[in-house]
Amino acid sequence: MAGLDELAVQLEAVRQRLAAEADGGLSRRLVAAIGKAVDPLAQQVRDGLPGHLPNRYAEVIAGELDIFRRTWSDPEGARVVVYARTNGRGKRRIGRLDDGILWHPLFGRFPRRDPRNKWFEMTELTTSHVRPGWWSGPVEDAAPRVREEIQQAVDEMIREITK
Repeated sequence: MAGLDELAVQLEAVRQRLAAEADGGLSRRLVAAIGKAVDPLAQQVRDGLPGHLPNRYAEVIAGELDIFRRTWSDPEGARVVVYARTNGRGKRRIGRLDDGILWHPLFGRFPRRDPRNKWFEMTELTTSHVRPGWWSGPVEDAAPRVREEIQQAVDEMIREITK
């Protein structure tokens, strides 16, 4: 399997050739193939939430979670980045949640900004309901598959370009 740097070099070579050929069809197909490789990740992340967070909170996060993919190339090479954010009223700190840290107010007082609230940290050490890695775990597990599918798409584009 090609290394990440070699894959980036190949993606950049394909991008340059596509720009030289001025053929938008191949470029769109390559971006679609990259999307097809990355898109299952969103469901994998959502499916893993109940095992990492308390069930009711996992449902809330799954409903608010937006997962995005950006594909671009520049002089340094081509890249694909997958990131997430929540779309709810209060933006959640998903990086901290991925680290296994859940903050909650004492006795669950609401509204959240009530000055009487004392916030406490729920971690893996204090309860078995919060486990780290709900985002980073599925992303790292899917990375080899995604790289392989992108490599196959790049190889197919190279074959078509060199015909």
